[in-house]
Amino acid sequence: MTRYSPFFYEKVMMMQEIISIVLLGISIQGGDPKEEDVIKETTGPLYNMRYCEILLADFKGVKLEVDVYSTMRCNNCSQETWDAIDLDKLADSNDVFKAIANGPRYMLMDRATKLGGESLEFCAANLAGLEMTKVASLSMPLRRKKAYERVEVKRSTIFHFEAGRTVQILKSSEGDCYIMQSYSQIVDKDLGLDDLETLGDRLDLPKGWSYQSIKISDDLDVATTDGLAVVVQDELKNTYQKMDKNCF
Repeated sequence: MTRYSPFFYEKVMMMQEIISIVLLGISIQGGDPKEEDVIKETTGPLYNMRYCEILLADFKGVKLEVDVYSTMRCNNCSQETWDAIDLDKLADSNDVFKAIANGPRYMLMDRATKLGGESLEFCAANLAGLEMTKVASLSMPLRRKKAYERVEVKRSTIFHFEAGRTVQILKSSEGDCYIMQSYSQIVDKDLGLDDLETLGDRLDLPKGWSYQSIKISDDLDVATTDGLAVVVQDELKNTYQKMDKNCF
């Protein structure tokens, strides 16, 4: 059996932290749009849709190479099947160093439009009994990320929230607004939609930050800027995207 240095295992410990933040929203990722911003595909309805991701990761020098698979549009990620996944066995069978379970998560937008990018071959993979779609292959540096730290994700998308929805907003000390795009049951397995209104009471927000739930009276579109989404996660691994317009 191959033995690795303590430094190598330290990198392994970083892996899940890094991926869970960098891959925010990857299941509906678009590529770099051309000048005409041709719309490739709109997906919906998505509100409160459950999905899970499996990440197959290997080291390449000082970077992490990751293939990302999602259950979105394939199935609702059965909890029984999800809990039964043997991640070590899955990594061995796919000849990678580590398989990582990322989920369950639940979408909070009603629809999502991706701009550009390649068409996906939906539900073509089967990992540990779950039909999944390969949604991305990424290379990223190894560096720890903290809760509420801004991360830039390369994708071109528009998230559509319908009038009458209650949305969750983080406001930073600089006045930037971030809208929750998905909530997670990774840390709190019992977290549900009804818990989001008062979630701010549980969060250890940075100084000067605030959390609020707001019922919107008009349709709201949240778009990426120049092919980059600016995102943060809270300590429960709920995901928020920066709003460049309509900051509450």
